[in-house]
Amino acid sequence: MNCRATYLAFASSLLLAGIMATVAAAAPSAETTGVGSASLPPSIVSHDAHPAIEPVVKGVDAYPRPSPDGRSIVFVSDRSGNLEIYLEDLDTGAIRQLTDNEAYDNMPVFSPDGRKILFMSDRSGNYDIWEMNADGTSPVNITDDPANDLRPRYSADQRYIVFDSDRDAGPVASGSVKNLDVYVMRLADRDVRRITQWPHWDLYGSFSPDGRKIAFARSYSTEDPERPHGDVFVHDLVTGEETQLTDSLSYVGYTQWSPTGEWIVFASDRHGLVDRSGTQLYDFDIYVVRPDGSDLTRVTHGGGAPESYSRPSFSPDGTKIYANRMLGKREDLVVIDFPGRGSRSKPARN
Repeated sequence: MNCRATYLAFASSLLLAGIMATVAAAAPSAETTGVGSASLPPSIVSHDAHPAIEPVVKGVDAYPRPSPDGRSIVFVSDRSGNLEIYLEDLDTGAIRQLTDNEAYDNMPVFSPDGRKILFMSDRSGNYDIWEMNADGTSPVNITDDPANDLRPRYSADQRYIVFDSDRDAGPVASGSVKNLDVYVMRLADRDVRRITQWPHWDLYGSFSPDGRKIAFARSYSTEDPERPHGDVFVHDLVTGEETQLTDSLSYVGYTQWSPTGEWIVFASDRHGLVDRSGTQLYDFDIYVVRPDGSDLTRVTHGGGAPESYSRPSFSPDGTKIYANRMLGKREDLVVIDFPGRGSRSKPARN
C-alpha cells in the first residue's frame, strides 16, 4: 500500500464518509455500550457538559481554519465533486472557491499575516506542500519532493513551516505503510530539518507561539492505517527533549497550540464507544491539555453515534474553537465557545 493510498484511506475517507458515518448513522443500539461516557477517567476534567456550538457551514465540509483577523475561515469541501479549498466571509456568509483542479487540495491554513494560504496537494503527482495568495492566486509548490509531504502549519513569525513526511522513511514495523516524521522548513532558503525519528507515525505538528516547541501526535502502531493509536507529545526544538502529555493509547490527532500558548487542542476517541464484540467505534470529541500535561479537559460531549467532533482549530483570540461536527452522514463546520476550563459557556454567535 503506497502512502497516497494510505493517506486517502485515513484522511480523505474521514472527510467524505464523516468518520465512519456508516457506523455512526444511527444512535447507539442495544448492541452498543458506552465506555467512559457516563464517567470520565480521573485524569480528565469535564468542561461544561454542552458548550455553546454554532454552525458555520453546513454540508460535507472539513478542516475549518480562521484568518488572523477572525473575519473569515478557509476550509475544504467536495461540493464541486472534488476536494477543493473554499473561503467563507463570516460577516456575510459568502463562500468563494479558491482552488479548481483535478487534484486533492487539502488542509489549508492562513499565514500569520493573512496574506497567504498553505495547503497540501497531490497536483504534482504526490503530496507536496503548496502556498498561494489568500485569494487563491499564484499557487507555488514549496516542498517539491518525490516523497509525500502532509499537514502543514506556519510558525508565528512566518519564517518556518512544520509538516509531516515519509521522505526519509522506510516501512513501519508492521511492514504495510511508510512511517511519517515531523519536519521543519525554513522558507527563506527551503532548508528542511527532520525533527522526529519514530518507527511509526509522528504527525499533525504545530509550533508553539514562541516557536521553541512543536506539539504533535505520535502513533504507536499503524497496523490499522485508518486509525493509528497514540498520544500527544511536545518536542523542544532547542534541547531536543520530547515530553509525553497524554497516556491513553487512543486515537489522537489535529494537535494545535492556542494563541497564548496555554493550551494544546486535539481530537480523540479516548472516552470511546464499543460494541459487544469489543470493537471500538469511531466516536471523537475535542480535548485540551496544558503544555506540561496537566488539566486534560474534554471540551465537547458528542455522546457517540451519530454525533462526534474533530479537526479543531483555535480562533485568533483563543476564546473559540472551530471544528467539524459529524452528524450521521453529514459534516458541519462549527464554532465552539471556549472561555477556558471551568467557565460557563456563552453563545459563540447570535
